[in-house]
Amino acid sequence: MRGATGSLSLPKKDKKDRETPILVTGCAGLIGAAVCAAFREEGIPVCGLDIRSSNSEELGDVTQQSDIAAAMANCVGIIHLAAISRIQEAEDDPQQAFNTNVTGTRLVLEGALTSSTKPWVIVASSREVYGDACGAPLDESAPHAPTNTYARTKVEVERLVEASRQRGLRAAIIRPSNVYGAVNDHENRVVPAFVQAALDQRVLRVQGRDQAFDFTHVSDVARALLLVAARLQAGFEVPAMHFVSGVSTRLLALAELVVECANSTSPIQIEAPRGLGAARFVGDPSRAQRVLGWSAQIPLRRGISELIAVHQAQGEMK
Repeated sequence: MRGATGSLSLPKKDKKDRETPILVTGCAGLIGAAVCAAFREEGIPVCGLDIRSSNSEELGDVTQQSDIAAAMANCVGIIHLAAISRIQEAEDDPQQAFNTNVTGTRLVLEGALTSSTKPWVIVASSREVYGDACGAPLDESAPHAPTNTYARTKVEVERLVEASRQRGLRAAIIRPSNVYGAVNDHENRVVPAFVQAALDQRVLRVQGRDQAFDFTHVSDVARALLLVAARLQAGFEVPAMHFVSGVSTRLLALAELVVECANSTSPIQIEAPRGLGAARFVGDPSRAQRVLGWSAQIPLRRGISELIAVHQAQGEMK
């Protein structure tokens, strides 16, 4: 991925010979880990903040102002990914979801606005803000129509970002869609759940015959974030933006692809949809292409095959 940032040129040291890194909140998560790796591959220093981190230097909570202040010291930019991201988890504990997603974001934005280094901020929202919006592919101008607690927190997060921009913060909103592609993912998300079931020769349970989504590989998302950081660092504004493939894949077709790629004998069982999240989404990637020169490069078949290979290799090492 070296060279992917184009004009991204970040100072490695400040006047007191200290590193001036980029802070990644949620650095232990699926996207966060990939982003940290991508920046380090470019030779750009990063630091992390995550309540689940196994690295004591990165351990911290975005709902604690003192943790945020310590983590963002000397930072030139912040990529804010930390969140309660599972829809069911947010429904089970709405107060925790709002505290982590909304209060955490507010504290990060306030910290950036008052920091002496004046860092830019990239904040992750979600395709869930659109709800079950009609039309495909959906562009970024579609109205917000949240249908669950998680989505409502992300709508409020976007409002906070826009308010901070009015106060002079260099900030951008990104809306990824069904990101997959690494083993450090929530095991009950659809792609890892299907992959593990297929490798174990268990039933793949498809919750909703007609549900269809836009799946985007985590490496493509990390590359896109490098490009957004480049524009913010150079002083350009970045509008709210999808990181999507623009391809709609039904869950049944995804299950069939996973079984095929895993050379599995697993049966596929159609079940009733859970009804918590949106039932369908395919995004329009044209804004990212126009503004960043970005488009998804990893097709779903390749991404699934590579993920299965990693799972198999790890299984052999156990």
